[in-house]
Amino acid sequence: MSIQKLYLIGHPVAHSLSPSMHNEFIKQKGLNLQYEAIDVLDKDLDAFILQIKDNASPCIGFNVTSPYKVKIIEYLDKLDDTAKLTGSVNTVLIDRQICERNTSNGDYLFRSENYGKNRKNHQQNLVEKKSLKGYNTDVYGFLYMMEINGEIIKNKNIVIFGTGGAARAVASACHIKSAKNIYIVSRDRATAQQFIIQHISRHGNDIKYIPMDYKEFNQAVNNHITFHIIINATPLGMTHLSDTMVDINFLNIDASITAIDLIYNPKQTKFLYMAEKNGNKTINGFDMLRYQGIKAFKLWTN
Repeated sequence: MSIQKLYLIGHPVAHSLSPSMHNEFIKQKGLNLQYEAIDVLDKDLDAFILQIKDNASPCIGFNVTSPYKVKIIEYLDKLDDTAKLTGSVNTVLIDRQICERNTSNGDYLFRSENYGKNRKNHQQNLVEKKSLKGYNTDVYGFLYMMEINGEIIKNKNIVIFGTGGAARAVASACHIKSAKNIYIVSRDRATAQQFIIQHISRHGNDIKYIPMDYKEFNQAVNNHITFHIIINATPLGMTHLSDTMVDINFLNIDASITAIDLIYNPKQTKFLYMAEKNGNKTINGFDMLRYQGIKAFKLWTN
């Protein structure tokens, strides 16, 4: 029996621990599966999707990382509720389905195996096609990470640096857990404002969101605005950007604030190093990686 495949797609992906983690899960379960990371450039994303949707492809699912967690949605047939809520996908399940070709326009209508009593009458128009369903397991992974590290979100002032797919998942998690205020910080305040408008359209406006650029955030720190948790959801600090971090000054940040970096490789980013030096509690993204991965693996293999 040929080996079925799971993939991680993004750019870059060389730093990722997902292949070693998932291949260990596969080994423990004794499954005929293999997980591989594929560095996909933006110009090659269409070709990747066409390739894995081919019936001959051994791929049964894949993870999505930066910078495609939002863009991937346009390629999917369905979204689970959490993906709809966040507007971000990090896990895709490929489902083989029987569908019927619409003879009037050539489109395919997805059907179940036993979609109706008249199936035999349409047998000549039935073909097997692949359906792609997107999930967001980042929300689960983030909330589990917060729980096991003793961090409470309810009624807290949360700062999220970044406006990409990871930031969407974190903002959704903080909304679900009833944060008091959520500050979205971006290099461009207008980008943060647009992020908030889109987020509220999915979640509602029962929680206050405040857009900021980094200058405004640093000024708020100087003015002693109360923040409880600050979260780096940008790529700054990853292995290929290890000397970089978001544009904040930890010397002015209260030591009672918890600093979280969703990056897990390196274990201690410049952001976390500066936070630790300042006396802040620090958490990296490894626990989030592990628990979102466990949930994704169950989706693919159950």
